[in-house]
Amino acid sequence: MVLSAILSSTSSRQEPDIALSSDGLHVAYVRMGIGKCPGRALECVLLDGQARVVPGLIMPHTLAISPDGERIAYGTKNGNHWSVAVDGRADSGEWDVIIPGSLKFSPDGQRVAYVALKGKSWVAVVDSQASSRLWNLVMPTSLIFSRDGKHVTYVARDGTKVFVVTDDRVLPETENVGNFVSDRAYKVQRGTQWAV
Repeated sequence: MVLSAILSSTSSRQEPDIALSSDGLHVAYVRMGIGKCPGRALECVLLDGQARVVPGLIMPHTLAISPDGERIAYGTKNGNHWSVAVDGRADSGEWDVIIPGSLKFSPDGQRVAYVALKGKSWVAVVDSQASSRLWNLVMPTSLIFSRDGKHVTYVARDGTKVFVVTDDRVLPETENVGNFVSDRAYKVQRGTQWAV
């Protein structure tokens, strides 16, 4: 699909929401406007050019596509709160914000994770389950699945303390966390020493 065709079919009121599959073979984007979507829908998602009607409103910059291009997920309005819909079904989340760009599928496309905000508390949400601990900050770009999709790791901050969290298990405090080296290793700093 040609990107210019996508851009010309989206609303000009904001930057278009576009998501690519990890292999680059599939593209999804949000289309808005009466008469541009099936039925009387105000918004729809086009996945490889095929329209899918979505319930509710789509939160900007939350669209995600599974690695195989078969599934879509996005933040959606649920009354006065936001939740995440996967394949058109919204979870039970009641968040003030779904952090844009944080929504991810596991490599096998079976699991979904994202970062959300409720009041001043941040949480990581995996398979519709919020982390057991509330944080001052969850680094949205740190959210990562293991290659087999069985484990989820992210970096969180509680005051000035920095933690790496894997499968909702908080690892020992560290002073700083560098980039993830892979889905199984990350750099941490304690004092003047860095370790992997």
